[in-house]
Amino acid sequence: CAWLRHLHISRAKIEWLAFLATRRDTFALPTSNCDGYRIQRREDNFRDPNRDFPYSRPDSHCLKTDTARLIFEIMTDTLTQIVVTFHGGMVALGYEWGSYDHPRGSDRSPDHAAHSSIGASMSALSGSGSRPNSTFYSAKPINSIVYPVHGGMEDWMYAGGWDASALRQCFEYPPRARRNAGLNNPRAIVFLVETSDAKRPRNHQLGRPK
Repeated sequence: CAWLRHLHISRAKIEWLAFLATRRDTFALPTSNCDGYRIQRREDNFRDPNRDFPYSRPDSHCLKTDTARLIFEIMTDTLTQIVVTFHGGMVALGYEWGSYDHPRGSDRSPDHAAHSSIGASMSALSGSGSRPNSTFYSAKPINSIVYPVHGGMEDWMYAGGWDASALRQCFEYPPRARRNAGLNNPRAIVFLVETSDAKRPRNHQLGRPK
């Protein structure tokens, strides 16, 4: 609180932040694919964890990686409302859709208004991008700025709880009745942040406090 007052944050806003902080949990996974990071490879257990989630995949081809299983456990054991995932390789800010079930960049999710509104605010507050002379991270549907994938984490986190036709059971993963029923699968608002054109950006490209 003293630090916030030093920044001239009003008492009302400090009380609001305290209310949020004491009634919500925040999970941070700095390197969810720790083995891949250690050996500087994308794969985990010889598979791409970004294609390993139980959405729009065959039942026998999902949750094979430790990375996907770790995130699966967190998401199915908590009621997560919003997720921000950071990647490298380009500069962008994306939201649903990102799957082959909704492959066109013009496809709109049921929560498109919320996605685009929050995304616009994030873009405006993000500062300059890593490209020379760039201004802000552009917020758009994933399929309009990247490409669709099968088994993508973002789509599963958003629609895995209610898009039953695309939900998968992942036969080889230890089953639970609730998993097969999809009762606790996630329904989060998800944003994909592509932080830099470089896979390993330099520290000065990652932003700083204003």
